[in-house]
Amino acid sequence: MTHIPPVERDKGLKVLEDYARNAPRYEVRLGAYRGLALLVPTTPTLKAVLQNIRDKETDDRLKAFYNLM
Repeated sequence: MTHIPPVERDKGLKVLEDYARNAPRYEVRLGAYRGLALLVPTTPTLKAVLQNIRDKETDDRLKAFYNLM
């Protein structure tokens, strides 16, 4: 995603953020979160988004994974 135009990248980030917040399966939420986390070096504003996702997560399994990252 780091090599695509900014407009398309923003669309992709929104999709990943939606999956990280709302996907019914925890595995999908975890994968989307990890995808966003990998993009933090290129998009520093994602750090706040990831923190917000961690703060609002209710699944204990995901909370444990997020604490390990």
